[in-house]
Amino acid sequence: MHARASLSALVLLFTFVSAAEALDAITAPQFLELSRSCKTQSSTPASTKAQTIARTAAEEHQAFNGNRVDHTGRMLYFGYAESESDQVSAGSISSNKIPWRRVLRYWEALNEGKPTLQKANDDLAAWYYSGILSDFSDTPINRKIMDLDRALQAINALELSGLGEQAPELRRVLQQSVIRSSISDVPWSAAFVSFVVKSADLASSTQFRYSAGHIDYITQAVMQSASEVGGTQRRSFYRACDPDNTRPRVGDLYCYHRHGEKTPDAYVMHDQTLFRSILNDIVTGANRIKRSHCDIVVRVDDAAKKVTVVGGNVQNSVTEKTLNLNQAGALSTVHKDNACAGNTSTAADTASNCNLNDQKWFVLLQSRY
Repeated sequence: MHARASLSALVLLFTFVSAAEALDAITAPQFLELSRSCKTQSSTPASTKAQTIARTAAEEHQAFNGNRVDHTGRMLYFGYAESESDQVSAGSISSNKIPWRRVLRYWEALNEGKPTLQKANDDLAAWYYSGILSDFSDTPINRKIMDLDRALQAINALELSGLGEQAPELRRVLQQSVIRSSISDVPWSAAFVSFVVKSADLASSTQFRYSAGHIDYITQAVMQSASEVGGTQRRSFYRACDPDNTRPRVGDLYCYHRHGEKTPDAYVMHDQTLFRSILNDIVTGANRIKRSHCDIVVRVDDAAKKVTVVGGNVQNSVTEKTLNLNQAGALSTVHKDNACAGNTSTAADTASNCNLNDQKWFVLLQSRY
C-alpha cells in the first residue's frame, strides 16, 4: 500500500478527461464486446515491448533490494526504503545502491532525462512547517510547499565562501538533503511506472501518457477501450479490461483506487461491477476517482494460479507482490487469509492496512501490441 495515500490527494498530479474528450457511457452490449476483445488479446503471447516493460520492472525491484509481499498480503521481506542512503556499508558506495538516488532517476525520466540539479520536475517539491522547530505543542500548524527547483537555486546562490574549504561540501550536503526531503514527501509510484514503461520506447503523444499521476495513463487506456467499442481509432499501448474476467500477461498493469469506505470521499459503485462503474465515470467525464495506484505484471504462474506484480512507493519501496488468480486465470476476488482477524483499529482502510493485497482492484491495463 502507498505509504502516503491520505496525503496524495493534496498533490495536484492528475489531468482528467476534458469536456471535449468526454464520450457517451459504454453500454452493456459494448462492455460485452470489450470483454471479448480483452479475452482474445489475453490468449496471445505478450509483445516484445510488453516483455521489456516486465523485465525492467523486475530488474528495478532487484536492484532496489525492495520489499516482497506474499499471496496472503503479508510482508515477506522488508527491503530498502526510499529515503535511506546507505544500508550496505559505511564509507564509499556506488550511487546505484542508494535508494533515494534510484527514485530520483524515476523523476528524471519524466523530465526528459535531465538531472534534477539542471531542471527539477515540476511535481517535485519539499514540504515544510513554519515554526515547527521552535514550537512543540498540539497547536495546529499548516504545511507549506516549496518547489524543489526554487530551493536548489537558493542553495546555489548562498554565499558560503566565509566557511572556507568546506563551503563546496556544505553546499552539496544542503542540496542532497532537500532532494531527499522532496523524494520522501511526494508520491512517486506513477513516476516509477513511467520510468519502467519508457524502457519500451512508447510514443508519449499517442501511446502512453508518462505522468506523475496514475489516473492520466489509466484514463488514456479507458478512452482507448471506449473508442474501440465506439468504432473510432486511437493508438494507446494499453486498453482497459475487466480484471475479474481477463487473464493477465507480463507487461500488463493492475490498478486499484484509494477511495475506501472509511475515507472522507468514499467511492460508491453505481453499476454492476466496480470496473463498469469507474470506467463510465471516466468516459463521461465524471472522474469520481482521483487517488489510484498501478502495479506492473512481471510473472504469471498459471499452474499455481498466481501473478507477480511490481510497484513503486509501496511501503516506501519498490515492492513485489504475489496476487491470487481464480480458476479461469483472472484476478481472484479473494486476497485475504484472515489477515485482519482480531484487528480492532478504526483507521480508514483497515483491511488494506493489514493486508497489502486486499485493495479496490478495478482495472487491468492490457497491452495491445
